[in-house]
Order: sequence, then structure tokens, then C-alpha cells
Amino acid sequence: MQNRYSQVAAALFLCCGAVSLAAPTIQCAAPAHDFGVRRDHEVVTHRFAIKNSGDADLAITRVKASCGCTAVKSSMNSVPPGGEAYVEARFTLKGRRGKQSKSILVESNDPATPRMRLYLKGEIVTEVSMQPRYLNFSQVHKDVGATQTVDMVSLRPEIRITQVKSDSTAFAAQIDPDGRGLTIRTVPPLKEGFARARMVVHTDHPEKLYTDVNMVAVVVGDLNVVPRELILRRSQPASRRLALMVRPFGKTPFTITRVEVPQEGVSPSTTPLANGAVSVILAGIRPETALNGQVITLHTDLPSTPLLQVPIRVLP
Repeated sequence: MQNRYSQVAAALFLCCGAVSLAAPTIQCAAPAHDFGVRRDHEVVTHRFAIKNSGDADLAITRVKASCGCTAVKSSMNSVPPGGEAYVEARFTLKGRRGKQSKSILVESNDPATPRMRLYLKGEIVTEVSMQPRYLNFSQVHKDVGATQTVDMVSLRPEIRITQVKSDSTAFAAQIDPDGRGLTIRTVPPLKEGFARARMVVHTDHPEKLYTDVNMVAVVVGDLNVVPRELILRRSQPASRRLALMVRPFGKTPFTITRVEVPQEGVSPSTTPLANGAVSVILAGIRPETALNGQVITLHTDLPSTPLLQVPIRVLP
């Protein structure tokens, strides 16, 4: 009798064990797809085959791409044992260049692999682009024009630039005689501060392809003060020593003759530096709310720039 009970218990154990071991198994024979070399106005579409090699239904609970440029979807939310589904990825190449690698996260109820990643890889080339695409004019004088050049890079040597449109009057472009490059210049007089622009470059490509060039410059006068704005915080200790630096454009000599600070008890001092600049030390300035919106005025002996003003901003 005892032996029979033992046999029944063993059978129940094996049966329960078999039930508890039933689980889905997610598999993808080719989790990485290389789409090769493609043009930047194309769209790459690929389907990853997903198989359930387990003995329970596979539930695909989430499919997510690593960036918004890739749209993904699953053909089925539940895959029976031995069944197959696919995850479709649609990668928009517009605006991208060079080697690319995008991942797709697939989450499921597979206890061994609850998170599986798929990959799209390849290289994107453009039929029309400008080199360099970003121009930094660095520091330019407000009354002196500066120029830089860019070349058009194209897989088709017969393509020519037909038109250039800028979103700023601070920069202008001239198309080279061969139609394969641009000479970009600043257009004085410029307003002191930061100047930015984007130029859209149109071509005679059969598909009406266009590209762009982006520019930035720091526009200064004969004298340039740094920082352009003095920021104080009320949480900072009072009676601090703060510094301004006045730099000439080029090597024009100058002297700061007077410093006006809209607060009593501040002791300004100036120190010439080796590079032709002058350091202005403000000792004892206090971050009071009354200073907000006021200016520090620097008087110089330079006829073209008799004074410089630095706005004050007081923060909590």
C-alpha cells in the first residue's frame, strides 16, 4: 500500500513539475539588420521574424524604438507555441548622415529573456550637402566684414547650386562661378552681441534636394567687455570682489578713466593686462534688489567707444 502511495505521489509531482515548466521562449534568428549604404532622403523598412519556440503562449507586451526617427509595431500581441510573428521597423533617414545604429526593445513574458533588443545598422550618405555645414566666425567687428567659404559635396558632380536664402540680414552668400560652393560674409554694420543665421541652399537636383549652412558670430566694437551682463544672487555673500574685463579689438591702446557703480561703498579699481586688456575689480558690491536693472558704466579715452555699459541682474 505504501509503495502504491509513493507511485501516485511521484506521478503527481512529475505532472505538476511539467505544468510549472511550461513557458514561452522568444527567438529571433537575425536580431541585427544591416541596411547597407542608403541615401538620406530614403526610408528603410525591415521586418524582424519573431518565433515562439516554447510550450506556452508568448505575449509581446511592449515594442519601443531607441529614438523617434524609427517607428515600430508588432504583427501580433500573442504568439502560440511554434508560431511566428514579426516586428516591423520603419527608419526615416532624412536629416541623418554617417554610420547609424538604432535599437528596438521587445518586452515579453518569456521568463528567461523578458527584454530582447533588435538592431538596425547601416550608413547614410547624402546626395547634396555643404562642407562644413556649421561656420563659427568667432569674434568679428561690427563695422568690418568677415568671410568664410563652404563647398557643396554631392554624389552627382553635375549638380549645381541655384539659390541661397538666409533667415538673417547679418550674413550674405555668393554662389561660386562653378556653382559648387559659397562665399559667406557678414554684412556690416552689425549689432553687438551674438549673430546667428541659417541659409537654405537650393540645387538643380532632379528631386529638388536642398541642404543648409548654419552660422554664428560674436559681434564686438572697438572695445568688448566680458561678461556682457553682471549677474548677482541675493543668496551670495555681500562685499564680494567681482571682475570685469575690457578687451580691445586688435591692439588699439586705451585707458579706463572712470568707473560708475550705482551703489555706495563699492571700490572699483583697474589693472592693465599683458594682452592689452584691462581688468576692472569691483570690491564690496552687494547683491541688493535695488541694483536689478541698473548698469555699471565704464568711461574710456577711446574716441570711438567713450563708454561701455554693463547691465546688472539680481536673482534670488
